[in-house]
Amino acid sequence: MHDTFYVIAHFHLMLSGATMTGIFAGVYYYFVALFGLKYSRVFAYFHFIYYVGGQWLTFLPMFWLGFSGLPRRVHDYPVVFMGWQGMATSGHVITLVGIIFFFLMLIDSHVEKKVAIHKHLGIPRWHKRVQYYVYKIRILQLNNKKTTRVPSYSVRDTITKNIYNEFEVFNKISAK
Repeated sequence: MHDTFYVIAHFHLMLSGATMTGIFAGVYYYFVALFGLKYSRVFAYFHFIYYVGGQWLTFLPMFWLGFSGLPRRVHDYPVVFMGWQGMATSGHVITLVGIIFFFLMLIDSHVEKKVAIHKHLGIPRWHKRVQYYVYKIRILQLNNKKTTRVPSYSVRDTITKNIYNEFEVFNKISAK
């Protein structure tokens, strides 16, 4: 089994397939942080189903071929293995369709431009700090515009003292 298609299937499914699945998962997880948009879930589901299904349809027949004793690095194989080889080829085409769905997801997400909320997956945007400072500056500017009509402290203190004095005078009059 050492020098058979089993080795090819195992290494390619475990190393290439798992690595690419991890990379795609990372892209989906950090999509909001990278682009500031929500990704298209429909195309993401199609990508996942076709990519994983294609990977398994490509390499599962290679496991069977390895169990049957087909050696590696064979350019011409017996006709008995034609069905398994055809299944592996169709699986590769399905994997490519899954990758096309990934790129369609990227294109659709940038065309739709659905803005992600900040709580989406708990990942802040890269430019969140700049947005926060711009927000704070605008709030301060708005508050300065609102507070320009408010009297100064000395004027407010004088008004408060006058109201308090009038209230005391009123209480003294009403107490008599």
